[in-house]
Amino acid sequence: MVKKLCFILVISLLASTLLLAAGCSKAATTTTTTTALPPGTATAQAGDTVQVDYTLKLSNGTVYQTTVGTGQPFQFELGVGQVIAGFDAAVKGMTIGQTKTVKIAAKDAYGTQKSASNPLAGQNLTFVITLLEIQSPLARSGFTVQVDYTLKLADGTVYQTTVGTDQHFSFTLGKGQVIAGFDDAVTGMNVGETKTVTIPAAQAYGATPSASNPLAGQDLTFVITMLAINPVQ
Repeated sequence: MVKKLCFILVISLLASTLLLAAGCSKAATTTTTTTALPPGTATAQAGDTVQVDYTLKLSNGTVYQTTVGTGQPFQFELGVGQVIAGFDAAVKGMTIGQTKTVKIAAKDAYGTQKSASNPLAGQNLTFVITLLEIQSPLARSGFTVQVDYTLKLADGTVYQTTVGTDQHFSFTLGKGQVIAGFDDAVTGMNVGETKTVTIPAAQAYGATPSASNPLAGQDLTFVITMLAINPVQ
């Protein structure tokens, strides 16, 4: 019996979806080098949806498939097993406009045993990848986020802020770690977005004033800036 291989669905060039995968887990073997990036440079990370052009070459140098010049770049979500592990690992950390050449050993691609049903099995493969676009994930339940915020009382008084303190606030959405109104406000935000939201007392610290909590019984205004989103759940 032929050993079951990590396999991806091979579709035509026009579909540009050669790399759809299931069950691959090995890391890539690359020949690329890493250089220091300027501070603030966006890099592709797990959870991002990315768009790339790629050219796939066989071990003898033959071009097997390419999206270059077709007007149909390949799009997938990083870190969720939609492509072979070697390709996923190669794209992670890339910057928009960067081109990378990565050599993936057969064992890290489609397996070392040849297969009549998959002409790529048993071959070392070379991909030339250009990152075209990064779409960062929106904050949603289960994601850990980092924000800066300023809390204002109903009369406009600034009660609390993390801005300028270097003590950003991190929490996991949908886990009851913050007041309901704050959780709802952050859901759907993107990195770099700033939102001003007024939260009714009922969705903050309750409608009834309390001597033990000066925020109870008040409508609260938060100015929130999304700094980072970690989609690992």
